[in-house]
Amino acid sequence: MTQQLTERQIHLLRHALGANAENKGVWGYRNRFFCADSTPDYYEWQSLVEQGFATLINRIDTLWLFCATKAGAKAAGLHRAAIKRAFEEHRQ
Repeated sequence: MTQQLTERQIHLLRHALGANAENKGVWGYRNRFFCADSTPDYYEWQSLVEQGFATLINRIDTLWLFCATKAGAKAAGLHRAAIKRAFEEHRQ
């Protein structure tokens, strides 16, 4: 069962998707978030993965790469065009 997202989780999703800019026209220009093991952000992202709002892509050196899913982008408040931008093939 999916839990309610916390404000922090929504903030992390929006940051990963470039949805923290004032101009909504640029939201979704990226879809990635790097964080280190055993940090508060890492545990938040693990929870997002468990809930289906994010995916764990890879480990690069000492950092983990997470990306939002379409469900995560929608939960973060992105509009249809921004979600499309975030999931274009060349972005992944």
